Amino acid sequence: MSKNEFNEKKIKEKLELHIEKALTRIGALVQGDAQRVCPVDTGNLKISIAYDVNRSDRSVTIGTNVEYALAVEKGTSRQTAQPYLTPAGEYNKKNFDKIVAQEMRDFND
Repeated sequence: MSKNEFNEKKIKEKLELHIEKALTRIGALVQGDAQRVCPVDTGNLKISIAYDVNRSDRSVTIGTNVEYALAVEKGTSRQTAQPYLTPAGEYNKKNFDKIVAQEMRDFND
């Protein structure tokens, strides 16, 4: 491996690390806000909200596997919607660019 190839590999690894850190920060931010505004009956829905960073496609998924989560978020014919996940994502959209910008500044340091 040449010195240029070695440096290129190190730069790519460092960039991937900062991308993952940005996605993790975004996931934690939205998860926290969703949990903060989530309606609570038993607390099961609130504690089930989680995020998962997918390194291969550079994405973060925030959600829950609780079967009634969609009914709470969107409502049903018998239950008024109590959105918690969508508002947390929408509210924090303005922070996503800031988080990515901060990680890119840290990458350049």
